[in-house]
Amino acid sequence: MIRSIVALTALFALAACGGSSAEQGSSFPDVPSWVDNPAENCAVGSSRLTSNRGLSRETATARARTELAKQLNVKVQSIFKDYGAQGEAEGAEFTEELVEKFSREITDQTLVGTRPTRTKAVGNEIYTEVCFNAEG
Repeated sequence: MIRSIVALTALFALAACGGSSAEQGSSFPDVPSWVDNPAENCAVGSSRLTSNRGLSRETATARARTELAKQLNVKVQSIFKDYGAQGEAEGAEFTEELVEKFSREITDQTLVGTRPTRTKAVGNEIYTEVCFNAEG
Protein backbone atom coordinates (compact mmCIF):
# COMPACT_ATOMS: atom_id res chain seq x y z
CA MET A 1 0.00 0.00 0.00
CA ILE A 2 2.76 2.44 0.94
CA ARG A 3 4.64 1.59 -2.27
CA SER A 4 1.52 2.43 -4.27
CA ILE A 5 1.19 5.79 -2.56
CA VAL A 6 4.87 6.59 -3.10
CA ALA A 7 4.63 5.53 -6.75
CA LEU A 8 1.54 7.68 -7.35
CA THR A 9 3.15 10.65 -5.62
CA ALA A 10 6.26 10.30 -7.79
CA LEU A 11 4.11 10.01 -10.92
CA PHE A 12 2.20 13.20 -10.09
CA ALA A 13 5.44 15.03 -9.27
CA LEU A 14 6.96 14.03 -12.61
CA ALA A 15 3.83 15.05 -14.47
CA ALA A 16 3.86 18.46 -12.76
CA CYS A 17 7.54 19.01 -13.61
CA GLY A 18 7.07 18.06 -17.23
CA GLY A 19 4.88 21.04 -17.95
CA SER A 20 2.32 21.23 -20.69
CA SER A 21 2.44 22.41 -24.26
CA ALA A 22 0.78 25.61 -23.03
CA GLU A 23 3.91 26.42 -21.02
CA GLN A 24 6.31 25.51 -23.81
CA GLY A 25 4.74 27.50 -26.64
CA SER A 26 1.38 29.01 -27.35
CA SER A 27 -1.27 28.55 -24.70
CA PHE A 28 -3.35 26.64 -27.26
CA PRO A 29 -1.97 25.00 -30.41
CA ASP A 30 -4.25 26.68 -33.00
CA VAL A 31 -4.11 30.17 -31.51
CA PRO A 32 -2.13 32.79 -33.48
CA SER A 33 1.14 33.96 -31.90
CA TRP A 34 -0.17 37.51 -31.38
CA VAL A 35 -2.61 36.18 -28.75
CA ASP A 36 0.21 35.20 -26.40
CA ASN A 37 2.61 37.93 -27.57
CA PRO A 38 0.68 41.09 -28.42
CA ALA A 39 2.47 43.89 -30.25
CA GLU A 40 3.79 46.91 -28.35
CA ASN A 41 1.00 49.17 -27.03
CA CYS A 42 -1.51 46.37 -27.61
CA ALA A 43 -3.49 43.89 -25.52
CA VAL A 44 -5.62 40.84 -26.31
CA GLY A 45 -9.03 39.87 -25.01
CA SER A 46 -11.07 36.76 -25.63
CA SER A 47 -14.61 35.54 -25.31
CA ARG A 48 -16.55 32.36 -25.90
CA LEU A 49 -17.86 32.35 -29.44
CA THR A 50 -21.65 32.10 -29.34
CA SER A 51 -24.40 32.28 -31.93
CA ASN A 52 -24.35 36.07 -31.41
CA ARG A 53 -20.98 36.62 -33.04
CA GLY A 54 -21.19 40.41 -32.74
CA LEU A 55 -21.67 40.24 -28.97
CA SER A 56 -18.79 37.77 -28.66
CA ARG A 57 -16.54 40.12 -30.63
CA GLU A 58 -17.61 43.15 -28.57
CA THR A 59 -16.89 41.22 -25.36
CA ALA A 60 -13.42 40.23 -26.56
CA THR A 61 -12.74 43.83 -27.61
CA ALA A 62 -13.90 45.20 -24.24
CA ARG A 63 -11.70 42.70 -22.40
CA ALA A 64 -8.71 43.68 -24.53
CA ARG A 65 -9.32 47.37 -23.74
CA THR A 66 -9.47 46.50 -20.04
CA GLU A 67 -6.10 44.72 -20.31
CA LEU A 68 -4.67 47.71 -22.19
CA ALA A 69 -5.94 50.11 -19.50
CA LYS A 70 -4.28 47.94 -16.82
CA GLN A 71 -0.96 48.42 -18.62
CA LEU A 72 -1.32 52.19 -18.25
CA ASN A 73 -2.81 52.53 -14.78
CA VAL A 74 -3.82 50.05 -12.11
CA LYS A 75 -4.40 50.49 -8.42
CA VAL A 76 -3.87 47.40 -6.31
CA GLN A 77 -5.49 47.11 -2.93
CA SER A 78 -4.24 44.36 -0.68
CA ILE A 79 -5.03 43.14 2.80
CA PHE A 80 -2.75 40.71 4.57
CA LYS A 81 -3.79 39.36 7.97
CA ASP A 82 -1.40 37.31 10.06
CA TYR A 83 -2.71 35.88 13.31
CA GLY A 84 -0.73 33.74 15.70
CA ALA A 85 -1.45 32.47 19.19
CA GLN A 86 0.08 30.12 21.64
CA GLY A 87 -0.98 29.01 25.05
CA GLU A 88 -1.78 26.12 27.29
CA ALA A 89 -4.99 24.16 27.62
CA GLU A 90 -5.59 21.17 29.87
CA GLY A 91 -1.88 20.97 30.64
CA ALA A 92 -0.78 20.86 26.98
CA GLU A 93 0.80 23.69 25.02
CA PHE A 94 -0.69 24.74 21.71
CA THR A 95 0.21 27.03 18.85
CA GLU A 96 -2.08 28.19 16.08
CA GLU A 97 -1.64 30.38 13.03
CA LEU A 98 -3.98 31.87 10.46
CA VAL A 99 -2.83 33.83 7.42
CA GLU A 100 -5.27 35.45 5.03
CA LYS A 101 -4.56 37.48 1.91
CA PHE A 102 -7.01 39.37 -0.26
CA SER A 103 -6.22 41.69 -3.15
CA ARG A 104 -8.08 43.37 -5.97
CA GLU A 105 -7.14 45.46 -8.95
CA ILE A 106 -8.98 48.64 -9.82
CA THR A 107 -8.53 50.24 -13.21
CA ASP A 108 -9.97 53.65 -14.00
CA GLN A 109 -8.44 54.89 -17.24
CA THR A 110 -9.80 56.79 -20.23
CA LEU A 111 -8.51 55.33 -23.47
CA VAL A 112 -8.49 57.60 -26.52
CA GLY A 113 -7.18 56.30 -29.82
CA THR A 114 -7.62 52.55 -29.29
CA ARG A 115 -8.84 50.32 -32.06
CA PRO A 116 -9.18 46.61 -32.73
CA THR A 117 -6.38 45.59 -35.07
CA ARG A 118 -6.85 41.82 -35.35
CA THR A 119 -9.66 39.39 -34.63
CA LYS A 120 -9.52 35.62 -34.99
CA ALA A 121 -12.03 32.91 -34.14
CA VAL A 122 -10.42 29.62 -33.09
CA GLY A 123 -12.68 26.76 -32.07
CA ASN A 124 -15.23 28.15 -29.65
CA GLU A 125 -13.18 31.26 -28.70
CA ILE A 126 -12.78 34.61 -30.39
CA TYR A 127 -9.64 36.70 -29.83
CA THR A 128 -9.28 40.43 -30.46
CA GLU A 129 -6.13 42.54 -30.29
CA VAL A 130 -6.66 46.20 -29.42
CA CYS A 131 -3.85 48.71 -29.92
CA PHE A 132 -3.28 52.19 -28.56
CA ASN A 133 -2.13 54.90 -30.93
CA ALA A 134 0.23 57.04 -28.83
CA GLU A 135 -0.21 60.02 -31.16
CA GLY A 136 -3.94 60.09 -30.38
